[in-house]
Formats: sequence, C-alpha cells, structure tokens
Amino acid sequence: KMVLKMYAWEQSFKKSILKIREKELSLLKTAALLNACASFLSNCTSLLISLASFCVFVLIDEHNVMTSETAFVAIAFFNVMRGPLQYFPTVVDSYIQFFVSAKRINKFMNADELDSTSVSHDMSRNEPLTIEGGTFSWGCDKDDKHILHNITLKIQPGQLVAVVGPVGAG
Repeated sequence: KMVLKMYAWEQSFKKSILKIREKELSLLKTAALLNACASFLSNCTSLLISLASFCVFVLIDEHNVMTSETAFVAIAFFNVMRGPLQYFPTVVDSYIQFFVSAKRINKFMNADELDSTSVSHDMSRNEPLTIEGGTFSWGCDKDDKHILHNITLKIQPGQLVAVVGPVGAG
C-alpha cells in the first residue's frame, strides 16, 4: 500500500483491485450462505431423521402402529444420536480444511532445497553482509531475461544501502 501511495499509483490499480475485491466478496457471500445452510440443516437433522423414521415405520407395513412405547424408545435413541449428527458437518468441514492444509504443507516440504554450498556464514569477517559472484532472478527459470549475474557486494556495519531501478522494475 505504501509503495502505491508513494508513486501515486492508486488510480492505476484501483479498477483491478476493486474487481478482485468484488470477486472476493462474492465468494465470501457464497461461503456464508453455504455455511448458514449447513448450520440450519445441522440443527434440523435430528428432527428430520425422527420424522422420516416415524413415517417410514408407519408406511412400510400396515401392521406397524406407532405406539407410545415405540415412539419413546425411538425418541430416546435419536436423542442419543443428536450430538454426533449435529457435529457431522463440522467434522466434514474440518476434514476438508485438513486436506487442503496437508496438501499445502506437502507442496512446501517437497519443494526444491536450497543448495547448502551457495550460502556460508563466516562470523570472523568485518563485513556483516557480503555477496560474492551472486546471481539473482525473480524465479527459478534459468532462461529468465531478468537475471542479475556476477554481483559482488560488501556492506559495512551502519552503512546505508539502497537498491534502485526504474518504476515498476520490482
């Protein structure tokens, strides 16, 4: 945000940022609606299961009669099952979040390792930061045109260093 203000880019980025924000708000509204529906169904599950079970019991056979004994036993059973049934949507949501998180962690952990020979820590030197023959690029692609080659830099303690370039260079 500060860089946008410093270079007066607010108007240039406003349209694209608002478009991204609209998409984000639309997704948030959809997620909130789905969450509300899931909560409603979660709270109504035991009632709907009881009602459906009683209807099936009576309609499946004409000799099945809903007596108070049968109704009370069924209601007691459904009350025992109420807790697990109400937590089921939460468990499913947690499982999905776990799966997404595990996938992200797996991607991070299986990423290419940093070459241990490319960085060394020598505390006996006078320069706290030294780069010798460094190569820098935006990504991992060796064919990238925007690569800095053979950079050597020694920074003394307390020295002010600024890396500058054309506007929008990164």
